[in-house]
Amino acid sequence: MGLLIPSFSFMLSLMLRRTKLEWRSSSFQAKVIGSLISIMGAIMVDIYKGTEMLKTSVSSPYILQFKQKLFIFSSTPEHWVLGGILLAATSLSVSTWNIIRAVSGGVVRTRVHVWCMQIKGPYYVPMFKPVGIVFATIMEV
Repeated sequence: MGLLIPSFSFMLSLMLRRTKLEWRSSSFQAKVIGSLISIMGAIMVDIYKGTEMLKTSVSSPYILQFKQKLFIFSSTPEHWVLGGILLAATSLSVSTWNIIRAVSGGVVRTRVHVWCMQIKGPYYVPMFKPVGIVFATIMEV
C-alpha cells in the first residue's frame, strides 16, 4: 500500500489542476497507466485472502498463547479489509502532506527571502549561499 503514494500524488495533482491533461503525451499516458496498474494491484492484494502465513506444526494451546504474545500488533483475520483501507488512507494522507509541504514551503521560503532583503538589503540573502554549500558538503560527507 505504501507504493500507492506516487499514484495518489498524481491523482491529487490532477484534481488540484497542477498537472495538465495531455492525453497525447506519452509521459502522461505512462503516468495514467502506471497509476491504474498500481491501484488495481493494491486492490487485488487487499481483496485476495490466501492461506494463513504463520502456521505451526504443533497445535498446543501454550504455543498459540506464546505466539500471540510475540506479535503485539497482530489482528484477527476478520479485519483484513479494514486494514487495507486504513493503509490506503495512510498513503493518501502522506501524498496530501507532500503536496501541502511543497506548496507552503515555497511560499514561506520566498516570503522570508523577500522580508530579509527588505530589512537588510539586497546582499543579505546571497551572503548565506556559501554557508549553505559548505554545510551541505559537510552533511553529505
